Amino acid sequence: IAGLICARSLQQLGYRVVVLEKSRGVGGRVATRRLHSTSADHGVRYLTDQGNPVFQSWVKTLLDQGILQVWTETVHQLGHDRSIQAPSLSECYPRYGAANGMTAVAKALAEDLCIWRNCRAESVQWLPDVGWQIHWTAPQSDPAESGDCTAQALVVAIPAPQAVSLLETLPPTILGTEFWAQLQSIQFAPCITAIAGYPSENQPPLTWQALECPDDPHLCWMGVDSSKRSSASTRVLVLQSTARFAERFLQTADLQAAAQELINGAAVQIAPWIAMPSWLQGHRWRYAFVKTPVQQPYLAAATPLPLLGCGDWCGGDRVEDAFLSGLATAQVVDRQLRNLARPDTG
Repeated sequence: IAGLICARSLQQLGYRVVVLEKSRGVGGRVATRRLHSTSADHGVRYLTDQGNPVFQSWVKTLLDQGILQVWTETVHQLGHDRSIQAPSLSECYPRYGAANGMTAVAKALAEDLCIWRNCRAESVQWLPDVGWQIHWTAPQSDPAESGDCTAQALVVAIPAPQAVSLLETLPPTILGTEFWAQLQSIQFAPCITAIAGYPSENQPPLTWQALECPDDPHLCWMGVDSSKRSSASTRVLVLQSTARFAERFLQTADLQAAAQELINGAAVQIAPWIAMPSWLQGHRWRYAFVKTPVQQPYLAAATPLPLLGCGDWCGGDRVEDAFLSGLATAQVVDRQLRNLARPDTG
């Protein structure tokens, strides 16, 4: 979201913008997986319109366009005694989902942008007479394609640990010691997501659509994802793990066992039928939740031409923070480029 809103804002200001996207889709953790003739949001769970007025206005636009709709106003909690507790009235407010999946939010931002998909940025060079040169590869191609692109400004809108790997080929004197130290200090927690499908017939009713599990060592959150879609013919549950659980599976190639263990634990805590889905898939988010965000909405290097980092690791750890980070970054890039374009008046 940070990269897309930054790119869109700069394009609206008249700049030629190219987005290098390592995946075939867009949105990062604003992700929807298509499987078994249905779909499930396995990253960002929902949006709210709490907080910043600019973000509220954007959410309203998505509602007016029919991209978002109210999913639920209540998020229940699983108690330490296995009871399911309803929230207080002060904790009841709209949570918005997308009937076509949360990826629809990212697709709306990506519309009319120049996006090079399946292009993984591998390294960055500073060429004084040219600017930033980014070398990219298309690892999904056979044989892998590669190429270079140059830019007057570079925005790195990926998790900070990945940004460290991308920028480490640049001399420290280019980036500045403060920028480099801050970037390296940012840490993320992982998460395992289990997506489980159940036949709709003969399924016991549920009194909740979203469930937080603050006392469970393995399960963090659980949602009836199919309830976002009125035409769903299959009950789909999405379970997200704690970081402690996910850390056990950071190097595991096959996540099926991890997903099964997660739903088995939920079955013990909530209902036995959860352990017996018709189908099951697991997904690993290595950089799911930022643990140590920087306090400002962007991270700017002390470079001759703009180089900035942005994302939910700037200013907070939510989609709203990523959105505001992208906006603020675009404003800084515009200001820096305009200042560089001014003639020297002495």
